[in-house]
Amino acid sequence: MFGTVSVGAGSSRPEITLNNVGEIVNDWWYKIPEHFKNVRLDEWQITPNHVHGIIQINTDCRRENLAPTKITCPY
Repeated sequence: MFGTVSVGAGSSRPEITLNNVGEIVNDWWYKIPEHFKNVRLDEWQITPNHVHGIIQINTDCRRENLAPTKITCPY
């Protein structure tokens, strides 16, 4: 979905080569703070079929466009 994993010559460490969709995910990850002013991006990783990421949410922020401070299930 997001790219392919391969091991380069002379290396034993796998690397992901992003496809077009993976590049879009990569670009949008860095745009998150532009949309939610109370977040800070931490470590993250794109894998071939999903994304792992840590987002820190500042609950003391008094600006517009804030990310929610808790996640609730709609069901």
